[in-house]
Amino acid sequence: MLHFYIFITAVLIAGILVLLRHMALLKKELGQVRESERSKASMCETAALLASCLDMASLREAILEEAKKLTGSQLSAIVTSGADGAIKMFRSGGLSSTGGEAALPGASGILKFALEQKAPFRAGADMLTGNWSPADWSAFWVFPVKNVMIAPALVQDEAVGAIMAANKDGGFTEHDESALLALGYHGAHAIKKAQFCERVHELAVKDGLTGLHNYRAFQEKLDFEMERARRFNQHLGLLMLDVDNFKMFNDTFGHKAGDEALKAIAATMTEAIRYVDFAARYGGEEFAVILGESTPESALMAAERIRQAVEQNQFNMGGGLRLTISIGVASFPLDAMDKETLIQEADSALYMSKRFGKNMVSRAGTLSSV
Repeated sequence: MLHFYIFITAVLIAGILVLLRHMALLKKELGQVRESERSKASMCETAALLASCLDMASLREAILEEAKKLTGSQLSAIVTSGADGAIKMFRSGGLSSTGGEAALPGASGILKFALEQKAPFRAGADMLTGNWSPADWSAFWVFPVKNVMIAPALVQDEAVGAIMAANKDGGFTEHDESALLALGYHGAHAIKKAQFCERVHELAVKDGLTGLHNYRAFQEKLDFEMERARRFNQHLGLLMLDVDNFKMFNDTFGHKAGDEALKAIAATMTEAIRYVDFAARYGGEEFAVILGESTPESALMAAERIRQAVEQNQFNMGGGLRLTISIGVASFPLDAMDKETLIQEADSALYMSKRFGKNMVSRAGTLSSV
């Protein structure tokens, strides 16, 4: 009888142990299911966040931060290929990194590598020097990294980018690979959408021939700059420019040559002005430049600098023809207190330059020219 009770007790204990083992397995599976659900929810939030970014700058920041969050990495980076073929590389902030655009020789090689792999790739940093020297690689990350993971950002078979995560210590797991690959998928589609939106916006505000801002963008920018100058009690300069004898040029060399001349003049103007200045094609052979925080004196100097730059630019036409421009200058608040009057004053000064000999700069409210 005692043996029977011992047997029954052993069976019960074994049953309890089996039950506890099954409960542990179920608990583990339940934890995995919950973790999977959390990952799915997190990725849904990430996808929604990326979809809401319609410009590349905010989208890059979002991708860089999500890459770190999803993989637990200390640094992240993204390589993007623009519609114009330009390849740019950006690094996240963190630790001693300042973030922002970063130069790394052979960045195009990362895109090629990502396209060839078509899957996340984990390795020690010493295995990823490739076309880059260890010094280049270390300079890119700012501090020595131990592990790097690269995932492609693919739209079908097109590599629009590559996302990287890096750690100073600690490695990456298969879960991290899946997360980065999913981020690459959603990021790729978001990149294509942002590039499309930026292209549409560019077509809306840029002149198709010269690449300068168009008339509509000029009017909006002048409204903004006038209001800012008024609010902060600042000066504002406006230049109206017209190509001299352009009809004669077109009649002599043809409209195709005229278009090339306008593009060359636009490029020369852009090089002659400050980065913060705003150049636009006002219409036909007439241009405009908005000079923010520019005194009447500095506006005159800027106009003369543009005039000389155009005069010295020899267009490759028969007889070494040199095209010139006439410029009218008006200033806020000296010459006008509202936009319409400011444009009118600058245009009147331009007419003065045309009337008194062309290839000169005239200022509003005077009978003299530079």
